[in-house]
Amino acid sequence: IRNRETNLGDWCTDALLFSTKGDIALFNGGSIRSDIKKGTITIGDLKDVNGFNNMICKISATGQEILDALEMAYRKTMNVVTVDGKWSVGEFGGFLQVSGLKCTIDTSQPSYVIVDDNGMYEKINGPRRVKDVMVKQGDEYVPIDPKKEYLVVSTDYLIKESGDGVNLFCNHKLLEDCSVHVTQAYIDYFKHLNGDFTAYEQPQGRITIK
Repeated sequence: IRNRETNLGDWCTDALLFSTKGDIALFNGGSIRSDIKKGTITIGDLKDVNGFNNMICKISATGQEILDALEMAYRKTMNVVTVDGKWSVGEFGGFLQVSGLKCTIDTSQPSYVIVDDNGMYEKINGPRRVKDVMVKQGDEYVPIDPKKEYLVVSTDYLIKESGDGVNLFCNHKLLEDCSVHVTQAYIDYFKHLNGDFTAYEQPQGRITIK
């Protein structure tokens, strides 16, 4: 969940977008804290997934700010998955799981993200590794427009607290400020799907890593 798109990451971000209507949902992998196991699922199981008691916020952000946030979030991503069968290569708690968006991470391209002494995003000083960013419109995906405003749904940690150094959104007007508890969003989406996870048996191909 910290270096790849996962089926649970897809489900969680879709739950955020279902709960608080917007164009794009972003959720740092480090805030998804537990699997959902096959079988009987309880409210406690869904609560365990939201290990940090996060709340949902919504802002309006430009396509360029979203592109910069993705570049920041995927700067450590590697094509190799594991070393010695245990520790993940390129693992980063700020790796963003996404809904309403698709992209490709070109790991052959070094990251040129510059951060300050506190690990906060400063600028991008070279070619980008995040490519082919597409935003869902209806049933289709279209290229992201850097100048267009999009409704972005995420957590208070990412938006208000610049979580994992992603400070692109912290000064934006809050269209919704901690409006829904993330656990409640999970419960509502679970009910909406009648507990059916069939569509989430595998990752849905939102993040391609090359």
